[in-house]
Amino acid sequence: MTPMTMPGLCHTGPWRVLVITVNGAQGIVSANLIGKLVEKLKTETDEIKEIVLDTLHYCMRSIPTQALGAGAIEVLTTMLGHKSWEIRGKSARDIMDITFL
Repeated sequence: MTPMTMPGLCHTGPWRVLVITVNGAQGIVSANLIGKLVEKLKTETDEIKEIVLDTLHYCMRSIPTQALGAGAIEVLTTMLGHKSWEIRGKSARDIMDITFL
């Protein structure tokens, strides 16, 4: 099963978030994709970064350990200085998701 065919993933129309359900978040975590999403935060456009940050939010609300292992705290803290308030806010939210579970 590929990530795009897993139940709970949004894969139609303009994406605002990749994961829309707990099952989708668990599918991304089970497929070990958190590290890839964290790496995408370093290279993607701002619009894609927002989607990745939202996706990580849903994944880390229940299982933050993969994000910790992927160095998400370091990447997210550098994004706190981003020019976009949306990205700064979503980065702060994601840091809270990792640290307050």
